[in-house]
Amino acid sequence: MIKVNTCHIGDEPLPVNGTESSDILDINAAPEAPEMKAVSDIRYDLYAAKTGQDLLVTGKASFDLETLCSRCMKQIVVPVTAEKITLFFEKVPEQEVELTDDIREELLLALPDYIRCSDDCRGLCPRCGANLNDGDCGCSSEDEEEELPPEENPWSALDQLK
Repeated sequence: MIKVNTCHIGDEPLPVNGTESSDILDINAAPEAPEMKAVSDIRYDLYAAKTGQDLLVTGKASFDLETLCSRCMKQIVVPVTAEKITLFFEKVPEQEVELTDDIREELLLALPDYIRCSDDCRGLCPRCGANLNDGDCGCSSEDEEEELPPEENPWSALDQLK
């Protein structure tokens, strides 16, 4: 559990650093994304400051995610970092404040939308499924889908519109 005790915060921001098990992310149990798995603990580097009766927590957190490249389906490990965490708690009494759920939410929002093994990943051949990063698959450009003749093309009527 990631917690900060407000009793220990003085005039200067209190550093809150450490690691936490990635089990709190619940990624490994997600049935909608079985290919995703957290492979490291969560590392967090936060600062907690009092502003009157309120609490402001800033910093960053990160972990490593094992998943599939969205182009070539190769198993890869990518770092996931929530760089600019800012949490604000109003009228916090002198006690421990639980940050785990908020940090979890920030990290899940930091998950990349489109994960690739590299920027120049060529992906899979649409015809045979070979990984094009390993070299050409042998499918010739002549094997690509032939264009339909204009009379069979359902979109040909749109060519007449001006």
